Amino acid sequence: MAARTGASLGVAIAITILAIFSFTFFVLTLVFFGRAQSATAEKKKAQDSISQYVNDSQQSQSSVQQALRAAQQDGETVVWNLIGTQRDLMETVTGNRNLSPDEFQAQLTSVEGSESASLLGLLNQRDERISTLEAELAAAEQGRQAAIARADAEAARVAQLAQEFDTQGASLIGEVQDYTGQIQATRAEYQNVEQRLRDELDRTISTLENKDREHRATVAQLSNENLILQDQLRRLRQEGGDGRLMPLSEEALVDGRVDAINPADREVILDIGREEKVILGMTFAVYGNATDIRPSALDGEYPAGKATLEVIEVEQGFSRARVITESRGNPIVRGDVIANAVYDPSKTYKFVVYGLFDMDRDGIKGRYENEDVAAMISSWGGEVVTELEGDLDFVVLGERPTLPPPPGITATPQELNRYIELQRIVARYDEIREQALSTAVPILNENRLRTLIGDYPG
Repeated sequence: MAARTGASLGVAIAITILAIFSFTFFVLTLVFFGRAQSATAEKKKAQDSISQYVNDSQQSQSSVQQALRAAQQDGETVVWNLIGTQRDLMETVTGNRNLSPDEFQAQLTSVEGSESASLLGLLNQRDERISTLEAELAAAEQGRQAAIARADAEAARVAQLAQEFDTQGASLIGEVQDYTGQIQATRAEYQNVEQRLRDELDRTISTLENKDREHRATVAQLSNENLILQDQLRRLRQEGGDGRLMPLSEEALVDGRVDAINPADREVILDIGREEKVILGMTFAVYGNATDIRPSALDGEYPAGKATLEVIEVEQGFSRARVITESRGNPIVRGDVIANAVYDPSKTYKFVVYGLFDMDRDGIKGRYENEDVAAMISSWGGEVVTELEGDLDFVVLGERPTLPPPPGITATPQELNRYIELQRIVARYDEIREQALSTAVPILNENRLRTLIGDYPG
């Protein structure tokens, strides 16, 4: 009984111990499992961290293994070793250890040829170019030294020539000074002789000009007297010889003559000049003789001259004129007479100007263009007056204004005033014409005036 009881107790103890071991093992199993889970998580985290730098497939590559060995030899991590290597490389290439690859790439784009070649390739190209340039520089230096040698030789030759030139120049200067003295002495003698000849020539010219003016005045006076006598004789014959002597019309008087002709330049010399009050720009009609300046018996118009002249130069005793128009087959000859109804060297003609004129030849006649006629007369020495005075010489009448029908009862005050003003202008035109006819004052229309002054289009 005792043995059975002891055996049961041993079994109970064994079971108890087994239970304790089982519980302990279970607890240890739970502890180790928790630690295994934690280790697995940390391993996963470590692998994820490492994969940021290198993954499993890249670890077996030779370049990664080479970087690992280099880091192990330096006792550093791979990343830190690569960073150090990058910094060393940047310092070697750019001189800036802290320059990033992106910054380096940005700077590299400014280097010519970097887009198509490597840095070593560019350096090799630069080295080749430098070698070529150094060779060219050496050749240029040799050429420069040769040029310097030639220049030194040329400078020596020029210096020698300059010395010879100075020697010869000094000799020539002495000779030139001798010649200059002789020339100055000769020039002084020549100037004295020239001055005596000029004085004598001036005296001779002055004497001849005085005689020429006297002769011209005498000839002009005799010509006018002859014309007057011829005209008086013609009038006496026409009027039956009743003994009345009529004076020659002012507009028919000859103002001068053609003294010389230059056909090549279409110019003539007139025997009147500054002393006869000729004005630059004045025009003249040219006639064969004074008897040609007569109005037609049919229409009262004066015949056009054989030519028209414009004065382009005025001298003391003569003037030069250019030929503006010339009749074909009837050229200007020496001795032809010239006339201008406005001009007379011995008196001032008085004119009354009234009516409608077309001085600008635009086909439109207006009463305001009589101011152009008056301005032309004044510029050539005539005097324009408004009334028919006793010493009036000419009446220049344009076209008579047309008086329209009287305005109707519906006309405005402005229309009535314009009609009244036009009535006054027409009445004044008729009054001037009747007074001129009654007092025998010559009447010149626009055509007669243009003809007698030698006016020409343009």
